Order: sequence, then structure tokens, then C-alpha cells
Amino acid sequence: MLHIRITTLMFVSSFALACSGGSDGANDAGFDGASPTDATTQDARTIDAPSGDGHVCQTFVPDPTLAAKRVACTFAAGAPVSASVEDPTAARAAITHVIVLTHENRSLDHMYGTIGGGIEGFPSTYTNPTGDGGTAAPTHETTACPADIPHSVAAITAEWDNGKMDGFYETDGPGSLGYYEPTDHPFYTWLVQTFAMSDRYFCSLMGETGHNRRFLYGASGTQTANNIFTELDTAKVDWANYYSGADPIYNTYTFPVNSPHLHPYSAFLPALDAGLLPPVTYLDTPSDEHPAGSIHDGESVVYQVLQHAFKSPLWPHLAIIFNYDEGGGFFDHVNPPAACLPSSAAADAIYNREGFRVPLVIISPYSRKGYVSHVEHSHTSTLRFIELLHDLPAITARDANSDALLDLFSFDCPDFTTPPTLPATPTTGCTL
Repeated sequence: MLHIRITTLMFVSSFALACSGGSDGANDAGFDGASPTDATTQDARTIDAPSGDGHVCQTFVPDPTLAAKRVACTFAAGAPVSASVEDPTAARAAITHVIVLTHENRSLDHMYGTIGGGIEGFPSTYTNPTGDGGTAAPTHETTACPADIPHSVAAITAEWDNGKMDGFYETDGPGSLGYYEPTDHPFYTWLVQTFAMSDRYFCSLMGETGHNRRFLYGASGTQTANNIFTELDTAKVDWANYYSGADPIYNTYTFPVNSPHLHPYSAFLPALDAGLLPPVTYLDTPSDEHPAGSIHDGESVVYQVLQHAFKSPLWPHLAIIFNYDEGGGFFDHVNPPAACLPSSAAADAIYNREGFRVPLVIISPYSRKGYVSHVEHSHTSTLRFIELLHDLPAITARDANSDALLDLFSFDCPDFTTPPTLPATPTTGCTL
């Protein structure tokens, strides 16, 4: 008989772990029956169950003391992983290669606001004022290629509306309130329902791509002399950026065009097939969904990456972190949490709050099967995961006080040692 022991640990922390519940098809149910905006007190459960060989699988449980210290912004730039993050031993044994695959300008409610299955979508009562005394509700998108809408710091801040999350219509019009149904992007629906995903992954500030990408690479919206690339170079850990077009390290840092770390996207799949990727790869695909780009074309390029990853000799120890850099002006109903300032410099004073929720999926043999994380993560959590694997110091106080995505993994008992069977090949183009 399968024996499951459940131990509940309660603590107050915005980084607390919450196991996903059953399907909550009604969008206004929130996650697991909890208040949609209350992520401060959650259950952290350890579920220990025998695997097929009798080994007991143990689910990650965060250290409440460390979590509380991170929330209090205790740690400073240069903090070692051992000071601020839970035990890295299992992660380092499991993961040798990381691919950070970042697409563009899609919010969580816009993409997955009606998918259910434990993912907190927008409430059925959610509306925005229209400025003429009326209200507007989200509407089903009619195209896979929606128009680009303003998403500057000023526009996103106006949409935020001091935490009311109701300024989308008045700032960017009805296009900002468009959403997709699960059947509109069947491959992405399969992806988020198969692997581990988070409905509390926030981009790093209320602003556009450049600032958010700099957080993803350097833990601050301003360009810092130190970043993940200089850290990796100092530690003699090889890395690469495979990029599309003429813009390596997309919209952020500048490197010499002859840098041995920079490669055209066309070289990526052959390197993946041959198992020749470096330990850390940043991937910018030719179909990144930036409006008016197609979500179907985005599905197609991610599908192709997975086709090759599942067959690659790197698969047994690979983690693909698939995220979006920012919400692109599209709506989300969850008020972003306060964030630790990167530094005491005047230029960093504006970065005191995360940005809107964006999708995150972990694709790996060690990804927790069908898991929905309600832990607060951000771009600097992705950064901290790479720092954890390679014992790198924090770049700024923001990544020093970030978690490292560990609840999304099952290092003890991997669910996808044998990769899952891919669904039907995605369509392309703009028709839903």
C-alpha cells in the first residue's frame, strides 16, 4: 500500500511554499481556495512517498528562517549562496546544464488566466473603469498576433494604479484586456500542465524589456559592472548566448562581436544535439512572441527546442527555464509585491517593487510533474538558481534576497528521466 506522510509547516513569509491543489476551474476561486491576493501565509507541506524502488521521495520545504530573512532584505551584494539559500547539494548533483529561454511581453492572466488546474487566473468579477463611468471586462483574443501596446515604465505604472490593478483599459485601451483560452495555444497548455510552473513569478519591475532583462542578467535595472556573465567568467564557468538577429544579450549588455560566448541561433540546435552546450546558455529565439508576433510561432520554436532537448545527451542533467521578460502592457490582476532595493544608490531607489506576473515553466527531468508553485519568484530567482549551481556570490542585494526556484524541482525522485511524449506539432501564424 502506498504510504504518504504529510507534515504541515506554517510560517509567515511571502516566499512560503504552497503545494498545488486540484482543479479550480472557476477563475474567481483563487488558488487552492485561498484569497487570490493573500500570499503571505501559506502551508508548506512535505509529502514523503516511496518511489517505485522503495526509496522515499522528499519534496523541498523552504527554511522558514532563511525565507523570513530574504523577505526582510537581510542579505547584501556579495552574499554567498550558503548564507541565503537552502542546501544546494541536491541541485548541484542533478543539474549540470541550464538553458534560460526568454520570450517577450506576455502577462500571466493574458496567457493563462482561464486555464484553471490550480493556476490562479483572473476573477470572473474583474473589470477596469473605462473613464466614462463604465467598466470593461477581459475579452477573448481574436488573433494569435495581437497589436503591440505601450509598456513603458510610465504606462505600466499607470496600469498598476497604486495596486488596484485596474488601469489597463484607460492606459492602453481594450487591447490590454485580451486573454487566451487553453485551446488557443494547445502546446503551451500541455507544457504548463505537464511540467512545473509558477503563478507567482513576477518580472522584476513595472517597466519594459531593457530594465527587466538587466535584472535577469545583473540584478538591477541599471547596467552594473558586475553581472552573471562576469561572475561566470571569474569562476571560469563557460556560458553562451545564442541569439536571433543582430542583437546579442538582448537589449542590455554589450560584448565584442567576436566574443567566443556569442553565437547565432542557427548554431544552437546542432550544439544541443551534440551535447556541446556550455553549463549556462541564454537563448533568444527567432519567434519570441513580441507583439505583433504570434503565440503560435512562439509555441512552434519552443516545441522544436524540446524535440531536440528530449533527445540530447544533456537531457539527464538539464534544466530549461522558460520565462517571459515582462507583461507587455497586457493585464494581470495580482498586485506585485514589494522588493528589496538592489543597492543604496540613487539610481536603484525606484526598484522597490516587482513587476506584473509572467509565465514561468521549468522543463527538466527533475521538474515536479504537474506542479503549480504559489511561491513568490522573480527574474532574480532565476539568477540565484544559476548562482546556486556554480557557487557564485550575489551581484546585488536583490538577488541576494531572492529564492532559487527550488520548490519547482524534485531532485530526489525525478519524474521525467524518460521525457514525456510531445503532443501534436503546433500550428503557426495568426489564426486562433
